[in-house]
Amino acid sequence: MTPIVKATRDGKVLTFFTIVEYEKWKAKNKNGAGWKVKYYKGLGTSTAAEAKEYFGNIHDHRLDFKWKGGKENKLIDMAFNKGRADDRKSWMNKYQEGTFVDHSKQTVSYEDFINKELVQFSRYDLMRSVPSVMDGLKPGQRKILYCAFKRGLRTDVKVAQLVGYVGEHSAYHHGEASLANTIVGMAQDYVGSNNINLLVPSGQFGTRAQGGKDAASARYIYTRLQPITRLIFPALDDPVLDYQVEEGQSIEPYWYCPIIPMILVNGAEGIGTGWSTSVPNYNPLDIIENVRLFIRKKTMKPMQPWYRGFTGTIKPSKEGKGKYDCLGAYNQTNKTIMQITELPLKKWTQDYKEFLQSQMLGGGTKSTKLSIYDVREYHSEKKVHFVVRMDGNKLKDAAQSEGGIDGAMRLKASINETNMVLFDADGKIHKYKTPKDIMLEFAKLRLKMYDVRKKYMINKLELEKELLGNRARFIAMIIAKKLHVNNRKKADIVKDLTRLKFRKFGDTNPPRTGYEYLLQMQILTLTLERKLELEKLYKFKSEELSKLKKTTIQQLWTADLDRLEAAVREIYAKDEAREDGRAAGVKRKRKASGDDDDDEMDAVELVKRPAASSKSLKLWKGAKKGKGKKGGKRRGKKDNDSEDEEEQEEDANGEGGGEEAKPVSEATEVLFGDVGRWTAGLLKAPKGLGGGKKRRI
Repeated sequence: MTPIVKATRDGKVLTFFTIVEYEKWKAKNKNGAGWKVKYYKGLGTSTAAEAKEYFGNIHDHRLDFKWKGGKENKLIDMAFNKGRADDRKSWMNKYQEGTFVDHSKQTVSYEDFINKELVQFSRYDLMRSVPSVMDGLKPGQRKILYCAFKRGLRTDVKVAQLVGYVGEHSAYHHGEASLANTIVGMAQDYVGSNNINLLVPSGQFGTRAQGGKDAASARYIYTRLQPITRLIFPALDDPVLDYQVEEGQSIEPYWYCPIIPMILVNGAEGIGTGWSTSVPNYNPLDIIENVRLFIRKKTMKPMQPWYRGFTGTIKPSKEGKGKYDCLGAYNQTNKTIMQITELPLKKWTQDYKEFLQSQMLGGGTKSTKLSIYDVREYHSEKKVHFVVRMDGNKLKDAAQSEGGIDGAMRLKASINETNMVLFDADGKIHKYKTPKDIMLEFAKLRLKMYDVRKKYMINKLELEKELLGNRARFIAMIIAKKLHVNNRKKADIVKDLTRLKFRKFGDTNPPRTGYEYLLQMQILTLTLERKLELEKLYKFKSEELSKLKKTTIQQLWTADLDRLEAAVREIYAKDEAREDGRAAGVKRKRKASGDDDDDEMDAVELVKRPAASSKSLKLWKGAKKGKGKKGGKRRGKKDNDSEDEEEQEEDANGEGGGEEAKPVSEATEVLFGDVGRWTAGLLKAPKGLGGGKKRRI
């Protein structure tokens, strides 16, 4: 066995074989202050000299397993038998936090190894597989979001470069490929992926053709923060979150606290030891409406799954509560021809194409149920459009069968709310029965978070107001020649400032005095004009503080929801406009080519929700390969929209979007924009929301 952590100081080396053992040591030694800590992810981390050291002291790095009897047979079976998942849940629940194998001994029993060592791996595996109810994120996703916020990711960066940044700044200990795939997943916006993608897909991030598996390599694609992301995760919340500390650096919080439950917006799927989870996507606008009902203390409305861009049908299933049927969209033009314009969710275009080809005569099977003669494809980036010519009698038989055409053509799937397993705010694993249960638990804690945020903001504004007032008084006294600073010792000036009851801000440890915020002011600021502008800024802070004190936490939340709803509606309106524009473009091309005569496929009304049929294509004559695909034009579209995205991004960061203009000049903002730096040391975020607790089973 090899160590998992080494701590070094002044030539002394401590080795730890378990994280639990290391955490206990760190808690007793000032969080490891002064020690250089190195994590050993695998054998490859060890140098050749360390490998020689391990084998040179083989007695310290070797544990012999000791067999105790038949009881251990049952433990091994419980740990690895696929059919005993429920037993593993009980096994993980019984684990006592802080228990670990004593590696100083020469032998270890199978019982101790399974109950003290293997159980820790199983629990950690679960933590990486199941998201939190608070932010809907798994640890890897949370690290990415944290680093995107920390870096201020407003311009494109290569995904491969972002992977390196996340690994450096968030203590990520796993594979780079896995992290790159997670970034790609957070940026995907095809049907069936995210209702709100938190990152921008600048490049080929995958399509519904292969369920995102057709994404380009991480070294070729770029991403940045979606402007709406900061509306969902307000920057004002950042100071009151509970951040983790690992490898001596502050990393991501235990969970973020978005203004709506993102787990319901983008859903989640995962399989860990003992538990799996599957949470469908829901309409962000319905979620916002229900949050408003909660704020007004009214009953929330029931919600059913909803996916951005999906034009099929989702309806309650007859199989029971919490189950839904997901149906694609099709139109039967005549006895032998069908247009399929939507597939069930999670059924990808390429897979469905292979199914249709398997049903073609001569397609590799001796006989087929559907006897398909021909399949044509007219897909766009977002939409599916198959035109299928098949045996009329087979199509009639399919319509009369028990499952109907939906069943025969595999245009039916299921969506379930029966396995919504998530970590709660205290880090405990919990199974939720309905979306409403998730909404209620989230909303109660989010409201408390607004109270914490308001108290923090009031404290911050009061400190900033006092600092600005001190600066204005300092300049006024110099102008009035009541305070002299020229050609005097610093110690004498500090005595005068103390006598005049100026408050200290910043570092007060010698040689610092706490008055650097006054003594380091530029000489340009010691003028009457700057004093007057500073007084305006002081007045503005006073008004802002007064307004905040009068604003309830419910009003703060409602204001955030209003901004988010407007942004969501704008995004979805652009989606619709883009699709309408694409359809209109197809019609113009058709007219220009003179291909506007009657066709058996034209002027057809869909049986279900309309999708691609509005394109009115000449389907059987002169069909071109790749029609409807945009290729390189997509990247250009992203560039054309960049100005709008920058404007939205300014709104998300509180720099625009109708905010009241500050009554001070740009010069004053530059000169007095360091207020936050001097007050930061005096600000302490209120605790007590449970975020600092580690995830427990």
